[in-house]
Amino acid sequence: MAGRQDFTDEQWEVLAHAQLAAGYLVAGHDDQTRRDFVQEMYAVFEELRDRSVTADSQLVREVSGAHLGGEPIEEWRAESEDELLGSLSRAVATVAAQAPDEVLAFREHLVAVAERAVKASKHGGFLGIGGKRVTAQEEALLDRVRVAVGTG
Repeated sequence: MAGRQDFTDEQWEVLAHAQLAAGYLVAGHDDQTRRDFVQEMYAVFEELRDRSVTADSQLVREVSGAHLGGEPIEEWRAESEDELLGSLSRAVATVAAQAPDEVLAFREHLVAVAERAVKASKHGGFLGIGGKRVTAQEEALLDRVRVAVGTG
């Protein structure tokens, strides 16, 4: 089983950044309200916390715990969608090079983080009645995440 010890500091930062990028991609899209954004990013950190304890993969457990203290979200707004998707692809390539047996688990981890963010809030409706859990725009973003990590 691969873990933190199998990666340089720079490589580890690529992996840790990618898991947050996966969540931010769907939580930070343009038509989000501030409330939805906060709910969805909170869900990302909940997913990371959960995976840091329960994931079968040692690599996923360790990388999930890498940013549980958070990272300044303001810095993320400077990254384009293409840059964020590129960070997902780089992270998967890094895992493939350093720990090929962990690639599938890491890909699934990134998609699970994005899916948790997407499902964290409803859009539309009135006073919690009606609305959609996943919008067409969010589903399209999830599809781009899946393609970037090689599962779509």
